[in-house]
Amino acid sequence: MAAGIADAPAPGIQPVVRVWFNLRLESPDFMIPRIVAILLLVITTNLSSTGIVREKEMGTLEQLNVTPLTRVELIVGKLLPDGLVGLIDAVLVLSVAILWFHVPMRGSYVLLFALTLVYLVTTLGLGLSIARSDQAFRVTLSYVRGRLSSAADTSVAPALTKGEFASSASVSTV
Repeated sequence: MAAGIADAPAPGIQPVVRVWFNLRLESPDFMIPRIVAILLLVITTNLSSTGIVREKEMGTLEQLNVTPLTRVELIVGKLLPDGLVGLIDAVLVLSVAILWFHVPMRGSYVLLFALTLVYLVTTLGLGLSIARSDQAFRVTLSYVRGRLSSAADTSVAPALTKGEFASSASVSTV
């Protein structure tokens, strides 16, 4: 008796499933915008963090510190090219998404561009914070390697988890 009462809909209420976004329910319309965000995150974070770490390891960061540049000018000068690469990457990937995969783009391109710039600034800041500590950089690479090795796509993960890349990115407890 109790199961029959729970199964009956309330009088006057009819549940209706509505799809507000991606009316065609096609997979590329869901996946490609996510890929744009992930590519921007990975590319700009890795570029900015590895660039700063490379400068530290080569000793040229200390040489730049004695120049008449302020710290803000130095950081902006280091991160601006990486941000430009990320911006070009965003334009290319969005162009491919719209022109090749026919992902519908509704809305303001100016707003998309402005929010992409905000996203790029945050990913560059993330890369900068990772680069502040070599140990944090190694831990992050180890985390990314672990996430990739547990991914369903096993064609990419073995290449990143074996070989010289994996041995140079392992965390040492010295």
